[in-house]
Amino acid sequence: MSKILIESNGEDLTPRSPYGLTENQLKDFPVSTLSVFGQMRWKFANRTPGAAACVSTIDWALKLEDGSSLTDKRHSTRLFWAKRFVLTLIVSPASGQAPSPGSFGRIQRNLTCLISWMSLHGLSEPCELNQKIIDLYIQELPTFLNTDPELTGESPYVDALTALIHLWNQRSALKKFGIKSLPAHPFKGLGAITIARSIAQKARGWIKPLPDEIAILILNKAASLLSAPAQDMSKLVKIFEDHEAGQIVSIDNGRGGTRSQVAGKGNAARINRMKRALNSFQFSKIEGDTDPWHQPLDEKYGDNAPHTSMRFTRLAQLWTAFRDACAIIILALSGMRMCELLGIKAGVDPTTGLPKGVRIERSVTGLFEWFVIRTQLSKGTNGFPKEVDWVLGMRPVGGSEIPIAVNALLFLNTLYAPWQQNASTDLLILGMEEVYGKLPTKSRILRGIYASTLTRSIKGFISSWVDFSKLPDNSKRLPGQSELVPWKKTGGVPFKPTALRKTWASFTIRCNPKLLPVIKMQFHHAQLATTESAYIGNNPLYQEVLDSVNVQFRNSMIYEMVFGTSTFSGQMGEQLKKEAKKLKKISKSLALTERWKTVADWCDANRLSFFFNPYSTCNPTRKGDMRCHNQSGTPIWLRNKPNFDNRSPQLCAGCKCGIIDASHKPFWSERYLEYSQILKDCEVSRSKDDNGFAVIRFRTDQARAVLRRMGEDVDAMA
Repeated sequence: MSKILIESNGEDLTPRSPYGLTENQLKDFPVSTLSVFGQMRWKFANRTPGAAACVSTIDWALKLEDGSSLTDKRHSTRLFWAKRFVLTLIVSPASGQAPSPGSFGRIQRNLTCLISWMSLHGLSEPCELNQKIIDLYIQELPTFLNTDPELTGESPYVDALTALIHLWNQRSALKKFGIKSLPAHPFKGLGAITIARSIAQKARGWIKPLPDEIAILILNKAASLLSAPAQDMSKLVKIFEDHEAGQIVSIDNGRGGTRSQVAGKGNAARINRMKRALNSFQFSKIEGDTDPWHQPLDEKYGDNAPHTSMRFTRLAQLWTAFRDACAIIILALSGMRMCELLGIKAGVDPTTGLPKGVRIERSVTGLFEWFVIRTQLSKGTNGFPKEVDWVLGMRPVGGSEIPIAVNALLFLNTLYAPWQQNASTDLLILGMEEVYGKLPTKSRILRGIYASTLTRSIKGFISSWVDFSKLPDNSKRLPGQSELVPWKKTGGVPFKPTALRKTWASFTIRCNPKLLPVIKMQFHHAQLATTESAYIGNNPLYQEVLDSVNVQFRNSMIYEMVFGTSTFSGQMGEQLKKEAKKLKKISKSLALTERWKTVADWCDANRLSFFFNPYSTCNPTRKGDMRCHNQSGTPIWLRNKPNFDNRSPQLCAGCKCGIIDASHKPFWSERYLEYSQILKDCEVSRSKDDNGFAVIRFRTDQARAVLRRMGEDVDAMA
């Protein structure tokens, strides 16, 4: 038996065996020089300089996921084996080495996760954790932990899995206490890190895009702040910069006139000037509104609100809101990750007027100009940095408009201008380290911001600025699952940065018409970039997120075919509906989550690949009948996806690989109204034998037929 070697200075406790002791004797058994077994808090002497006490402590009153404590009576069985399990790690570790004092905080985290999950599933003892149960534990970990793997990596999953490995390794020691451990190795011989990496990789695919109803409100609000309100914020930043210090200014002489004097440079003089400017600052009115978009900074909000001293706090709150709005726009409209955003350098090129690192390149066709920024990608490249391009926007050659994502970068430079000169880094987004809720002074030396800090701030922006109260409980994406309820109750709490990347892919594949025009245009540009530009194919992160969301859309569409009420047309749509009826028979009695899994497994087993478009979805399984490839004579073995150069509404609508559903209704409705009107206008002036007239009639008739198959009253539309 091992001695209890747990003190960092090598001190040995008297080597005694806890096995065979009575309950009363065991209570007095020393687990360290500071604690005995019967205590509800075990402390371990950690002589590492600067080490916090919590990392060397196990508090057995640990809080579980359901809000209960492990010391509650209903958890007595779990507490019984958990304490003895940790004791075996101390007195007879299977590895031959007892845990170091600084590792007990992590051991507590490991147990908290496992026991919380067991409690939620009604499991009390380790012997109940058979292979089927452990597989379920692994499957549910991403949603149970509610972490974002792009921020945390696999470490939370390693913590959640390590306890299972230890339970298996300590099975012989646990048996001496009469405790049955796991019936078999939990991961079939693999290590916790290997399984954790697999979970983290899958979790990136499991995180769904924001529901359309949520994304539309968030993006529209962020974009609206970057219009007229941004001009007001620029003026407020100039007030904060205080360019008058040391300059000759005119002031009231107290006799109805003015006099000139040098503006003071001291802190008191600067604060007084800012107070006067902020008190008199008038926010502008957005076109169509009767009131300014924001109340005066010195306005008293409520009878008990302080009238003074709040103006600087409100300035800081406004500044932070604009910073967060810029971050949301860039993340959601470019598809980049948080780490790439935080790696962008500060500065504006004096020659081009564009943010540092942004360049304009001509598209392959020569019709468009792409706004591109290059960042360094380190994750997923085996430690070797790789540069990748991100598309920020597009415009026709000769155009002068600046894409909104580029404007967001420019505005971030404006927001951070007062502090960039003294910053300890050349990064654009800095950690503000607000003091008492106010912006730091210009002389404060700032450094880069943490991703977790910006994430929390964005959650605060969503909670404070976006109103979800008028939304229904159910989203159109997942009817019956109350997907919108957490957002309505908690505001921005469910937000994850990864979801913005998934939203980018979601709207790139199928842009929602309810987005503001400037946002909608950006996603149409992104959609073009997936085929017209080389940037998407050269950036592995773009392809990863597009593929992930494509699979989610595919599964959702098939699920709707099986269990929903939506109408599907097109020759492939009719064929899939027949298969969906068979799938419904074998899965209609299953629980909701099992239904989703059955549908996803069926899609994977049949290797369904969907390619989305505003007018049709392509499922290229009948390769010999793909009209877009037949037109160009593509060999059969190369027909794994549509020929994007040849795709068109008239080809896809009648193709045997085409599926048309409710998401395509806006396109066909607009097409029918447009061509039916042209047809009316041309009937008098053109001959019915005219080729142009025939094309217009064909497109009108085709759109009418598609809409009728979808159950639309076409006559009422005309």
